[in-house]
Amino acid sequence: MGNTNPMNIEEGKISIQVGIRISALRKIRGMTQEELAEKANISVSHLSLMEAQNRFANPTLLIFIRVANALDVPLYKLFEIEEDMI
Repeated sequence: MGNTNPMNIEEGKISIQVGIRISALRKIRGMTQEELAEKANISVSHLSLMEAQNRFANPTLLIFIRVANALDVPLYKLFEIEEDMI
């Protein structure tokens, strides 16, 4: 048996879905990564890492709040994912 931790697998899947959700909301609003990053007061590279589900993005709650505000959505909308996708 390996050292696979089921919690890490779930966290990874959730992280992927959050990145996809942010990208989708941004595109629905017709925003580029540059526009969203500027409006959220974060770097384009950080936003790009978040959308790419890169583990090095490691966004804080404040970053998620800024992104949600810039997208003009409640914070929970960033985490609203389909159960069957987890």
